[in-house]
Amino acid sequence: RSPFSLQGPLVKLLTHSQQTAQALTSHHKMPIANGPNPHLSSGTKKLDIVKNGSLIDLSGMKKIPFQDGSWEMAWKEGAHNGMVVCAFDLPETVSRNDNSLPPCRMYVEFPIWTKEGLMEDQAYKLVLDERRQANEDEKNQALLQYRQESNPFLKLKHYHAALQAVERNSLTPNYNHVPMGTNDIVELNQGISLAKQGTVFMKPKTNGPFSEYKHLGKATVTLIDDAPSSDEE
Repeated sequence: RSPFSLQGPLVKLLTHSQQTAQALTSHHKMPIANGPNPHLSSGTKKLDIVKNGSLIDLSGMKKIPFQDGSWEMAWKEGAHNGMVVCAFDLPETVSRNDNSLPPCRMYVEFPIWTKEGLMEDQAYKLVLDERRQANEDEKNQALLQYRQESNPFLKLKHYHAALQAVERNSLTPNYNHVPMGTNDIVELNQGISLAKQGTVFMKPKTNGPFSEYKHLGKATVTLIDDAPSSDEE
């Protein structure tokens, strides 16, 4: 379990001209725009940090001074799903009790789908869930027969049947990232659906390969209409 539970920040995703996006891409390193397949990215765009995040420890509430926000949208090659990635600089060490997070570039990634793509993935997830449950039922039945059987050869047969059911489940794709209910998604413009549950990762303030990115935990997004800009009250 992560020692940090952050509230916020409140952000506004901004769009810019192609020239401005190119300038941002060169300054703010993003996983896709600055990765091996930049053509899949919308390009780096500015993210306005309307309100900084916070956390609560034994001493009370602490403000988290995020800076230099940016974001990108990327679609997988030839697919109907992708991701929105938001990034912030954490300029100073943040501590909570005996745990600390060093200065870093923090990234929050949320899956996205087209309307039709989400429906397809939801239908496929139902098929996979039924297949996984059938394998689980077969495993349990085989183990029950194994425990009840006294013949050693038949016991071995039931044990192998249970192992085969477990193996089939291990080879069944995991679609747990696909949101199934309307309360699990946020509807964006142009028919894009964004999952409320995302992933947080970070990269220390050093230059290096993508392998230096470290997974931190999970994130939840809430849509707030007409949020003010950071220079407004």
